[in-house]
Amino acid sequence: MFKIENKKSLIINLICIFLYAIITLILVFNHEVWADEAQAWLVVRDLNILEIIKHVRTEGHPLLWYVSLLPFAKMGYNVFAAQILNWFFMLVAATIFLLKSPFHKITNICIITSSAFLYWYPIVTRSYGLMFLLLILVTVLYKQQKDRPYLYATSLALLAHTHVIAFGLSIALACLFFYQNILKEKDNKIRKKYIFPFLIIICSMLFVVLYLNGSQNENFIVKSYNIKNNTFWLKNLYFEITKNIYGYNNKFYSIILGFFIVFNFIFLLIKDKKQFFVYTINIIYVIAIFIFIWGMIPQRTFLLLFVPMLCVFILYKNLNTKEKILINTIFSLVFLLTWPNTLDVIKKDLKYPFSDSKNTAAYIKNNIPQNTLLVTNSPISAASILAYLPKNNWKIFYVPYNNFFTYYDWKKPILNPYQTIPVNEILQQVPEVYVITAVYLNYSNITPLYESNLNTIMDSEIFRIYKFERKSNERQ
Repeated sequence: MFKIENKKSLIINLICIFLYAIITLILVFNHEVWADEAQAWLVVRDLNILEIIKHVRTEGHPLLWYVSLLPFAKMGYNVFAAQILNWFFMLVAATIFLLKSPFHKITNICIITSSAFLYWYPIVTRSYGLMFLLLILVTVLYKQQKDRPYLYATSLALLAHTHVIAFGLSIALACLFFYQNILKEKDNKIRKKYIFPFLIIICSMLFVVLYLNGSQNENFIVKSYNIKNNTFWLKNLYFEITKNIYGYNNKFYSIILGFFIVFNFIFLLIKDKKQFFVYTINIIYVIAIFIFIWGMIPQRTFLLLFVPMLCVFILYKNLNTKEKILINTIFSLVFLLTWPNTLDVIKKDLKYPFSDSKNTAAYIKNNIPQNTLLVTNSPISAASILAYLPKNNWKIFYVPYNNFFTYYDWKKPILNPYQTIPVNEILQQVPEVYVITAVYLNYSNITPLYESNLNTIMDSEIFRIYKFERKSNERQ
């Protein structure tokens, strides 16, 4: 009977994995990358290794995601390779989770169909998919750390290199590894077994700290992001967290999220103080990041749901039947309530362009000769177009910096994207120029050659292309 149940459970999991793969792959094929997704790809495509190492610290990110993209970019693939790689990371994460999860099948389905698991991590191509994969690996390997210390230590070391938002969790788990396997262990022979794996973790984290130290002063966005400029936002911090997770910030969702956070504090404190420590450190760290460093987006905010879920994942086998029912009910409800937002973001992405970068690039390829002068007033948005264009065939010029660009350099301040472009001055140097505008800047007396779908989801990436020519009676 036990074998039959196991076989039935395996079949259900394999069906869920198959459906997850198909649904997310369809969404990936339909999704257009926007500036934040294109940035990492353009950096590794257009810079050499030393330049990548020098630049990425100004992004405020560790290197692992960029290293993952590097071979595909250098082999000449287009940005879709990054999308497939990110999708693959999440498919592996979903597979491991479903095959190893101790939760009830209904709870597992609610979790993998949440907006983060089904959309934000696998579809929006950033480092969060890789982060979540390593988060799942670390969770599964947690109870095997005494038998497989090197594998666990390597997974934890790599997790610290995925994203700054995961670094607090990595520190908490590193402290537990030291406490359980070295500090608490009385047998010197056994203790020595864990010293080198611990050094792997610490050296990895120290590298991240040294690499990113001072980078906040090199990033214009981070420098301008401080508490003094966000007092109103701070007052609404909790409601913003609710909105990023559920898509809405009404009282019902706020109460549910508040209950979930408090419940996990109490439950973990009672059942396992080590996991309570991990959960508490993660919450304090993530909130501190939101206040002092980066703003909120769903991919970061969802750690406030996934980390307690993974803490309970670790201790689940120690729970009695009533506690398991309680846990499955609460987790199912909390993740189930993300479904309206899941359906909403998927419906929009299928119906409208997420960014008009891909369509705009296609127009440029088919209608504008190579090496023609393209000028923009919004380099961050326009960079997403370049991700879809072959390297060096088309370049875009940004007048305030008096230079061409592909990726955006965060050391430079972001100027007003509504500024006009000095077309007449440019035409003194060249016979014709194509102007790419974004964020609704347009020339009222000229019909654009190309205009984006106005329903594009990222309104900062609604583009228009205008052509200006020097009049025949004007001299160069």
